[in-house]
Amino acid sequence: MSRDTRPGLFFLPLLALGCPSGEKPDDSATDSTPDTHDTETVGDEGAQQALYVEDGPADLAARPEGGAFITTQYGGHVLSWTPGTSAYDIEERSVSGLMGIELAEDGRIWAAASDGGMEGAVGFLEDGELVELASQADNGALFRYPRDVVVAPDGYLVAPDSTVGVLWRTDPSSGATTALEVGVASPRKLLFVEDTLYLGGSEGIYTVAYPAATTTQVDTRDAWGLLDFEGMLLAANADSKVFVVGGSSIGGSEIGRPGPMLAIGDTLYVCDLGGSYLWSLDMNDWSP
Repeated sequence: MSRDTRPGLFFLPLLALGCPSGEKPDDSATDSTPDTHDTETVGDEGAQQALYVEDGPADLAARPEGGAFITTQYGGHVLSWTPGTSAYDIEERSVSGLMGIELAEDGRIWAAASDGGMEGAVGFLEDGELVELASQADNGALFRYPRDVVVAPDGYLVAPDSTVGVLWRTDPSSGATTALEVGVASPRKLLFVEDTLYLGGSEGIYTVAYPAATTTQVDTRDAWGLLDFEGMLLAANADSKVFVVGGSSIGGSEIGRPGPMLAIGDTLYVCDLGGSYLWSLDMNDWSP
């Protein structure tokens, strides 16, 4: 992996980082369902700016040695960051179309990528490239917009495709892929809690009877982030901010568009998908 160090509070033009000059793809083509919780009461817990990310934070994964990997909304970078510091290392640079990441047991970084919803793939990162495992299912169906990737308890990779509306289930040893027809509008975020698969889409949060595709809705709110925090399932969206699935909002009103989350100790870190900051919430200040 290439490594570089950038100060987290020092602004540089995006072009200086070699980021694409085009705008980020508009989600309206794939996530057209309007939010239905505009009047949701947001909880009282306030969020603090934890890190300025030049290209905007997109996804999070825990580092084995502590801290976090952070992907960027623009430029396809993977950053390595230690909480409490204002600088980060660039672990992977300019991975085209990088979406979600997941850390493998052997230290590799699994990743999903897309060129804006036309062609997508899952694989692992190596020297600034996505080493593809699969870009189409065994029946010939093509990946379009895999927004996330997780490792299932059976070792398979599972990626939600918000354009095709399925979950791709890929054998990491062979690349063989099947499509799980879940019937969920714009699936985009996944989380395994033991053997239970949770799925966040544009019309709610569901459990999936993996590896079958039967779904049960557990919350009508959309979700751009899902996290198991000490046995409590959390989600995030622009209206309710950070909230308990099936319950009330915790807070984070300062965050424009909360997305993927990561807990390190009692601190919750949240990506702002509409801005340039990684935010933190001290969960010691909150009680259910």
